Amino acid sequence: VAQKYLYATVDTASVGEVEETPYPPMSDTGDLPSDAETPVPEEEAPAPAPAPAPEEEAPAPEPEETASEVTAPKEPEAAEDTALLRLDLNGRPKDSSDWNSKLWVVEAAETPTTKGVTDGAFVLDGQSKIYATRANEHILNLDTFTLSMSLALEEGTKGTFAHIHNALAAQITKDGALRMSISTTEGTFVATTEPGLIADTDWHRLSIVYDGTEGGNGLELYVDGGLEAQVDASGKMASTGTYHLVFGNTWNDSLQGAIDDIVLDGVASDASAVSADYAATSDDMDAANAARAASVPEEDSSLLHIDFNDGLTDTSAWASKLRADS
Repeated sequence: VAQKYLYATVDTASVGEVEETPYPPMSDTGDLPSDAETPVPEEEAPAPAPAPAPEEEAPAPEPEETASEVTAPKEPEAAEDTALLRLDLNGRPKDSSDWNSKLWVVEAAETPTTKGVTDGAFVLDGQSKIYATRANEHILNLDTFTLSMSLALEEGTKGTFAHIHNALAAQITKDGALRMSISTTEGTFVATTEPGLIADTDWHRLSIVYDGTEGGNGLELYVDGGLEAQVDASGKMASTGTYHLVFGNTWNDSLQGAIDDIVLDGVASDASAVSADYAATSDDMDAANAARAASVPEEDSSLLHIDFNDGLTDTSAWASKLRADS
């Protein structure tokens, strides 16, 4: 028999006899009087413990793959482009590497560009230059790099063509040697090739390789794919962000000529990589040199060249004085 109360229902069959304690009478609103004591029903019997969960069945074994179901390995991702600067000189210079470096350009007064090895080349007239500004932090404090470019000189010129004040200077000397000095956290190091390697007006491929890490090859100079000079060197390049990397010369006159296909790579290339770089441009360089030679007029060796169609004049370079007697 179940006894029903306002707040609980107790099953007397399960808890035994229950002494009936009726609630006091309710008011007309259904509320208990304020002085009434609310009886507390006895606790219910605890609920039986839940039955244990059934043990999980072991998963069925995976079916063995057949040869036709094996997934082919994915193609490796493309090699990371390690170029820190890749100058596109076909028109106004810009960096086409992933860094899109900030540049500031001072163009030659008369002819800013000329025919290069691949498309256009930047003309160095002594005052023209390309600044890779000091805001480009990725080109500072390097302990490994490869600087490659194609260079063609004007006849009889010499001077600097790449420069960071107090850190780096690449030059062609008056006797046609390639000279490179670099200042690092460990000192100043200079490498110079034999003279005469760059004494003509042809295009040449230059690669300046620096590895200042422990066990590295130091400073190496390559001309047209061949190693021409090497000195031991170490440390990080002393470029602290005060000065720009300049192709030309920072304050003084640079050499006069043209530069093309400039790449600054964050990796120190080995001999095979430098050779491959030269091989990739050699055919274009040969064609550019042939075109360059064809554009230079042959020297007139005439001492006297009398032209009778325009009076009596010497049209040779000497412009000799003539007199006709009747």
